[in-house]
Amino acid sequence: MHKLIFPDKISKKQAINKIKVYAMWGENQKEPRPKSKKEVAQLLLSKNINPDKFAELCRDYKKPIPLFENILGPTWTVSKGGKVQVIDKDDNQVIDEVEGPGQITLSNYQELFISAAKAKNLSVEESSYSTYYTAIVFGISAIEAYLNMRASKWNKSNPNDLLEDTKEKKVSLEHKIENWIPAMCNGNKVQKNIKEWSYFKELKKIRDDKVIHQKESSSGIDYYNLAELINKFRYGIAKLLGQIHLCFGQAIPACIINSVYYPDVKVIEIEDKSN
Repeated sequence: MHKLIFPDKISKKQAINKIKVYAMWGENQKEPRPKSKKEVAQLLLSKNINPDKFAELCRDYKKPIPLFENILGPTWTVSKGGKVQVIDKDDNQVIDEVEGPGQITLSNYQELFISAAKAKNLSVEESSYSTYYTAIVFGISAIEAYLNMRASKWNKSNPNDLLEDTKEKKVSLEHKIENWIPAMCNGNKVQKNIKEWSYFKELKKIRDDKVIHQKESSSGIDYYNLAELINKFRYGIAKLLGQIHLCFGQAIPACIINSVYYPDVKVIEIEDKSN
């Protein structure tokens, strides 16, 4: 019998890169931001933290990164009698509100991404390709939700240069990535010669063919190919979404960074004890 597993730890090199990304581009309040791996090490030393030991500690990808990781998620629980409002910073209008008991999500695209990451991890636990399809659907939806949110902000400030996606004028996600991002980001764009883009295209095709426009009456995949596909989530969805944040000069949420630096899935053979 075979199954999919995640290794217990990431490599030390991955841990060092993860710390660097958190320090340079994560949602933390460190000012001024370090601009290189060397400056990150200097920052740690200034706080009497040994960078080498710190990196070893951070190889456990299931634990938060001390000092740099913002552990607050996008969804909050509202207690009975409590009231929470989400206010648009640009015009001070109330976007949403909840009177408890209940829940409120401050970032819909982050919640979609978290759902995607959970489904991806569950697909490994269950060795299930159908569960991984759910991860792809939520992950791609998170990318589109982020771009739609940015476009909504853009349209409020640029009424004469609207970026619209309507029933009458449908716009593909690829068009939004290729054209909307440079329009909103002073020419900054996602590069097409990187594996983030090629993996995104591959995963989106799976979503389109295997989920949205499913035609076959049956389907299957061997575990080695499934593991390869699951590993592409890190780049084709998580890292691509992180790169899009940087195009906008926006900090990258912890849920995305953590997903980028998950270990690769492996296939192992286990003893069949049923005989």
